[in-house]
Amino acid sequence: MVETYVFDFYNLYIPKDKKYENKELGIRIIPLKLAEEFEKNRTKFSKPYYRGVFKTAKCFIKSKTEDEAKKNASWLEFLYSFAQSRSVFFLGWYKYKKGKKYSSFQSKFVKPRENRFSELIHGVHTRGVFYTRDISLFIDTSLKKLSESKKEELDGLLTTIYAYNISHSEIVRELKFLICWTALEKLSNNNYNVHKSHNKLFEKSEIAFIKRAVKFTLDFLSFFDKRIKKIIRNIDQNYLYEHNTLDKIIIYLNLIDIGFEEQKLKNVLEKLLKIRNSLVHHLNSDLLIKEPQLLFYLQMIMENEIFRKLGIDKEMQKRFLLNQYNRGNEL
Repeated sequence: MVETYVFDFYNLYIPKDKKYENKELGIRIIPLKLAEEFEKNRTKFSKPYYRGVFKTAKCFIKSKTEDEAKKNASWLEFLYSFAQSRSVFFLGWYKYKKGKKYSSFQSKFVKPRENRFSELIHGVHTRGVFYTRDISLFIDTSLKKLSESKKEELDGLLTTIYAYNISHSEIVRELKFLICWTALEKLSNNNYNVHKSHNKLFEKSEIAFIKRAVKFTLDFLSFFDKRIKKIIRNIDQNYLYEHNTLDKIIIYLNLIDIGFEEQKLKNVLEKLLKIRNSLVHHLNSDLLIKEPQLLFYLQMIMENEIFRKLGIDKEMQKRFLLNQYNRGNEL
């Protein structure tokens, strides 16, 4: 039996006299009276809206189960938080049955994040210089991708969006960096494991013969150079060659085509990897302090990665009115 579940959303903006509707998933979102005042005043420190939570929209989801409705509402949290650059979330929901209202409530841990910053997606171009603040195109495309994704792909994508959103919250810079980098590295490893070649150059018997011959030669050479013993140990590994972390990330980003010039992207990633190693292995943030713009570059890479993973290709991305920042000459 299909029922309608109603979710109270906070900090979500839909323009006046507009609504978001997705008939395939049974979703309808309407703005509340506070929405326009919130949007108009959220950048002003003299007003209360620049931080905190404000009920700005009601979301109606038709579903056979409460869990299915909650899943779709959670996807909306992720997508609107990403697109509108703030914490967009619901705190509770209720359903109607025979004219009566049944309520339930569930607290959610929301990362502190100010409301005053410019949205990532400010609107969608309609014709020439004209645009609409309605971002249904982004939400529709993204929800379709999420609903069609298998569990592993879905988990990886939601984790990446969540990591990106956390990286803009009120946590220390070092954690922001590591959370972003870990998400990027995770999806790069997943991509590499799926697409790497599994063809064998030699049969088992041939590999065993080659290893014996190489070890015999290296044993002799190690008499003259002790460093060769490390090579001998490596020969006993399950593989003789594997791409390093940087290679895997470059392969992955080139595959999904995030739109940056290849050599510039590689140069930035090399710097990002040095920061990652410095933080992880030495608890040293000197490199990040010296070049703080690199965290911003990492977030920019993630923005475009998320667009591609949500089914937003470069042509569709051009239709979005994105808040443009000064990238500098590095990316």
